[in-house]
Amino acid sequence: MNPANPRKHPLRTQFLASVVIFQFTESIFPVYAMKFTLLSAAAAIIFASTQNDGKRLIRLADDRAEWMTDDQVADLALRDIGFLDDTDGDWQHVFDLGAARQAQEIHVQGISPYPSVATYPQLVRALNAKIQTSDLKLSLESFVNQFKNRIYNTTEGKQSCGWIYDQVVKAAATTGNSNVNVTVRKFNHAWGQYSVIARVEPTTVTPKNDIVIVSAHQDSINWKDWKDPVKRDIAPGADDDGSGTVTILESLKYLLATPEWTPVRPVEFHWYSAEEWGLLGSKEVATEYATA
Repeated sequence: MNPANPRKHPLRTQFLASVVIFQFTESIFPVYAMKFTLLSAAAAIIFASTQNDGKRLIRLADDRAEWMTDDQVADLALRDIGFLDDTDGDWQHVFDLGAARQAQEIHVQGISPYPSVATYPQLVRALNAKIQTSDLKLSLESFVNQFKNRIYNTTEGKQSCGWIYDQVVKAAATTGNSNVNVTVRKFNHAWGQYSVIARVEPTTVTPKNDIVIVSAHQDSINWKDWKDPVKRDIAPGADDDGSGTVTILESLKYLLATPEWTPVRPVEFHWYSAEEWGLLGSKEVATEYATA
């Protein structure tokens, strides 16, 4: 899936906008009302699922969802039509939480204007001086050549997230920036391929209570040959999204190697699992953050 075109992914745009404003404060929703809503939604989904065995509920727009086979979903991807997997019925809950957090943020802090000029030009120049295309090329080749695919529920897909985790742990352990503290964790999912989250927090200033999230998806899939049981397992995904995976990985390394950098708020780097299957990994991460 191509995440670069928001016009083709209106739901994704709404979702990402919600993620940015998640704050670690109490939800404004009444707890019992939420429980009742979730139980009702779960009952409806279970009933519907029994009537559509072997299919998944695919959301194509805010007001449109269809039960589809995997082959039908592959056809959507080949036509570059964005979709969400809503089989478990959780997406509306995520959107509602995001909208509530956004409203709460605006009420408490107001709307902050975007800066009109660069605030840290010297820092940007210092970072730019470190960038070597050979670093990205080496990381990308190492990543995609080790695994014939990174499909979320395959053996290689479960192994490939370990490569990312090890790289991030190594970067955190060798940082030359004493102004930050780095923690790395595995965000586990039921399907085996976990998401990876690195959190960078300032140690010399009091951080603001919001966070910045830099993300890419780590999985890959061969939609073109999906109906071929042999060829569909060949999905190195260098451009979708191996390039995004190593770009934010190398960006993290460069930042950690820049002693001038002191973030004013926590910065997190996320490598999501199971994006190709309908944003499954990022949905679970967003749900945890929204309800924290």
